[in-house]
Amino acid sequence: MVQNTVLRLVGLPRVQNGKLKVDIAKDARWYQRAQQNVEYMKAAKENIAELVREQIGADPYEMQRTVETFPIEGLDGKVVADVQVECRYDKTPYAKVVDAMQHHLNGLNYQISKGKHRNGVRRNGRNYIPAQDVLDAFELDLEGRLKLTTKQIIMPKAIAEQGNVLVIPYSSDKRINDKTMQTYSNIENALRFEENFVKKFKGKAAHVAESRVSAIPALNHQEVKAGTIDKATTNYMHVVRTLIPVPTEPNDHKKVEPELPKLAGDEYSLGQKRSLMPWYELSQEGLVSVRSLNLRISDLLNQGEKALQVDYASVRPNFR
Repeated sequence: MVQNTVLRLVGLPRVQNGKLKVDIAKDARWYQRAQQNVEYMKAAKENIAELVREQIGADPYEMQRTVETFPIEGLDGKVVADVQVECRYDKTPYAKVVDAMQHHLNGLNYQISKGKHRNGVRRNGRNYIPAQDVLDAFELDLEGRLKLTTKQIIMPKAIAEQGNVLVIPYSSDKRINDKTMQTYSNIENALRFEENFVKKFKGKAAHVAESRVSAIPALNHQEVKAGTIDKATTNYMHVVRTLIPVPTEPNDHKKVEPELPKLAGDEYSLGQKRSLMPWYELSQEGLVSVRSLNLRISDLLNQGEKALQVDYASVRPNFR
């Protein structure tokens, strides 16, 4: 017989006067439990969100806006919640997109060298390709990763009071009802405190590690370093946003437009392209060398977000 899942919470019971209290020495043994709770609650929350998306039947390729709101009806036909559905990419698609970019460029190098690519040419030991071909391939890979996600579920009722445990009822009924949505709200509320506990504990642990103070017997070096993952993700994000448009994101966060559309378009002359983007090696016909594309990706990965502030002309020598 399948039973309900009962999770002993770590974050919520440590809230005092509206603030989350974390004690490095005392709470070290609870760190792993909090991580496990976060993993389980995210999975349970996504299971309910998937049922919601199935019920509203939204298609990410037909949505008029990146975020739309749909009413969720219970079994009695009454609205039990409003859900904001967002059309975006996987949680961490950028590393996959950059990896696909590099694989694609490696494949172009091989095909052009063997004379198998109809648009590619080889001159003086360099392989050249129309920028539009590269732009199309990169955009196709990125747009193929579009998916529908639940941005927010707005409940008409206040969240139920929670104590030291979270009960996730088992149900074989795949239809949305009041209890399903209340469970979602309870998970969302508890998850927020568990994630805050993990984040706050990591921050204090990293500070202790940097100070060379041994006060965390249950935390190993690898766990302390885990807080640096976000920076790597940001680097991949920066590569994608610099090279190609991201359809579901506004462009006003960037000071300049993506580079590949400028290379592929007719708005700029060959001389202007070479002056504006000297890190690309361009032929007299306006083709771009595969080598310079690979080097540009490597440079952007190394620069990360700091690339927006540096002098681009100093990054890569001018190939003119």
